[in-house]
Amino acid sequence: MGCKSCQKPKAQHRKGLWSPEEDQKLRDYIVRYGHSCWSTVPVKAGLQRNGKSCRLRWINYLRPGLKHGMFSREEEETVMSLHATLGNKWSQIAQHLPGRTDNEGLGDGGICWEFEADMQGGGAGFCDLLSMSEFLGIN
Repeated sequence: MGCKSCQKPKAQHRKGLWSPEEDQKLRDYIVRYGHSCWSTVPVKAGLQRNGKSCRLRWINYLRPGLKHGMFSREEEETVMSLHATLGNKWSQIAQHLPGRTDNEGLGDGGICWEFEADMQGGGAGFCDLLSMSEFLGIN
């Protein structure tokens, strides 16, 4: 006994890493038709993913114009000044970094931060590789 919606077979969505073929299918579909409704994109593109997964893949990895990899010195300075003003509001900080997403800085990519001696309680300044999440205090 159960409700009728529980008795329907659930669609099997693939989880885990995206294959290059899946990336290409998604990229080709969105470039050709756009993405008006993300829940219909995987079916129409021939993917066994859900709409949210496709949306996040497009926004964070496949969208044209995205920058990947290490931050430039100018980007580092922008992040530091905005962090001093905004605190740990990374999505707001990312809006000031063209080509970067709010997801970009939360990965394991290292950024070289130079701290003055007075910020660290004495001694000479140092440069330590930190992930953005460590710098922003997100664990």
